[in-house]
Amino acid sequence: MHLETLLIIFVALGAGAFSKGATGMGLPLIAVPIMAGFLGAQQAVIVITIPNMVSNFWVMWSYRSRFHTVPGLVFATMAGALGVAGGTWFLATANERMLTLALAVCVGAYLVLLAFRIEIRFSGRLGRILSPLIAALAGVSQGAAGISSAVVAAWVRAFQLEKEAYIFAASTMFLGLTTTHFLFVLAAGLFDRQLLGQGVLALVPIALFLPLGMRTTRYISKEWFNRVIVTLIIVMEAKLIWQGVAG
Repeated sequence: MHLETLLIIFVALGAGAFSKGATGMGLPLIAVPIMAGFLGAQQAVIVITIPNMVSNFWVMWSYRSRFHTVPGLVFATMAGALGVAGGTWFLATANERMLTLALAVCVGAYLVLLAFRIEIRFSGRLGRILSPLIAALAGVSQGAAGISSAVVAAWVRAFQLEKEAYIFAASTMFLGLTTTHFLFVLAAGLFDRQLLGQGVLALVPIALFLPLGMRTTRYISKEWFNRVIVTLIIVMEAKLIWQGVAG
């Protein structure tokens, strides 16, 4: 692998790690498309599983004091993990392009709700029902299309949490999804010694840039924080539409 390629991948992982630290999401969204251009899509997705798990655990543990501010988090995370299993099975039996377009429709519907200021909020009995269902959808998205950021963002925003609790909830959900994903990849025999080494090496920019992103969170106002999250969802929606149309 050329030095220029390594440098570009390092920058992509660093930018993704910074975004992850600051907002609780953005690592695969930023890093995977860039890495895929040099390593190939499958290799990029496999390599990112290790830094994904580590970064999510890191952020989750850093904000663990917010655990009690997110109702039903354990149950929702379990529902998301089950969704990964279902999504992986569904991927093997359904058309991937249709799955991507279906996910784009779901995310697009959420953006329409935001545009018209229609808030989804988890409260009471309805919240206890909707929370694990949307978490399961996030798992299905992860297993079927390798993408769950937009659905997880929609799930967390419905709790109307403050910034630190938001980041904790998102990272906890992502940790459940990415750990399940890693186990499926491992069980499928997709990891070899080279890919394992690349995954471990990818932890270097994570270790450098994730803490920097986490330090910026306190300086971001709630309004700007929400704008960043919505921007990430819009970027993800554009990416889904492009993948679905390009086929």
